[in-house]
Amino acid sequence: MGRSNAVGWGRRGEMQGYLQCVEDLRELHDGELPKEIRQFDIRFRLACSLQISFDNTFSYTKTESTRKTYRALMELNDLWFAYEGLFSLCKSNGMVKASGNKSDPFLEEMVEDLGLNHIVLLLSADFVDRLLSDPMRRGDLCGYIDYLLASATSRTQKGFLGRLKIKTEESECPTFSMWLALVYAIRNMYVHNTDTAKSGVKSYATKIALLQASKDFMIGSMLAISEHVFSAETSLCQ
Repeated sequence: MGRSNAVGWGRRGEMQGYLQCVEDLRELHDGELPKEIRQFDIRFRLACSLQISFDNTFSYTKTESTRKTYRALMELNDLWFAYEGLFSLCKSNGMVKASGNKSDPFLEEMVEDLGLNHIVLLLSADFVDRLLSDPMRRGDLCGYIDYLLASATSRTQKGFLGRLKIKTEESECPTFSMWLALVYAIRNMYVHNTDTAKSGVKSYATKIALLQASKDFMIGSMLAISEHVFSAETSLCQ
């Protein structure tokens, strides 16, 4: 069984704060959350508590590395699908920039105001240790980014991934916008391009480390963004 994403994030105070915000909103709305918030809350909780196992007599998951990769990939994708609901809430609240989309939603000022740069900073030491400190792992990650770039379709997506590769080559962590674009590219490869566990990398360990770090990034980011959205909704009701 896979570990809970909420445990992977490892910051239970933020998760408890999220749950309390939801309950406070529920009380303000006489026990019933607004539809969009309720739908996001359902998907976010499901994604954070998801645990996956495989029937090894049927699936191509004979090794633990293969199982860990698929498990992390599916968990990350489910977090992205939950984020899509949060993105809709951000649009409704006027938080998304004029040209914004799911993979590039905010002006840099909003990124800072939401505390998203702080989320990246909190995760940076672990990202460097797991993915950038070893030259072979770093090179494998660069190759994986090239793999994602080859299937990227939008100019914005290619731009973020290209800058991410440069940062990776220089042993620097991604920015919030680069990391979000990376998760979106991973999601697209799995949904549209029949991506498999070993696709794009030489070592399972590289992909597992990236997926696990990206799960923590998505959970932390959604906790920060939803706090702002819920606070705005609370203010409207008071």
